[in-house]
Amino acid sequence: RHHSTATAASEAESIEGGEATLMQTIAGVAGNVLEWYDFAVFGFFGDVIGDVFFPPQAGNAAIVESFAVFGGAFIMRPIGGMLIGYIGDRYGRKRALELSIFLMAFPTFAMGCL
Repeated sequence: RHHSTATAASEAESIEGGEATLMQTIAGVAGNVLEWYDFAVFGFFGDVIGDVFFPPQAGNAAIVESFAVFGGAFIMRPIGGMLIGYIGDRYGRKRALELSIFLMAFPTFAMGCL
């Protein structure tokens, strides 16, 4: 059989596109796993975080405040997704990613300074 160069080129693009899609899927899954790991660690150490970061109070108020912060993270996920999604649609994915990285890096740095 004889394949034209156009057919061979489209097959090569299809293979490369499949590899790119696979890599994007792996990157997305890895990011999601790390995010859920972060939530799991926070939930597991909620009592310790409550004791360390919130003032001593009567009863279980510190752990309740700690889990309120934990719940706030779940509330902010869809709100942040809509906001960053809008920015990505309006100004491009690169700008949205840069903003997202900055908005994650700055608080992480600030927590490290505690």
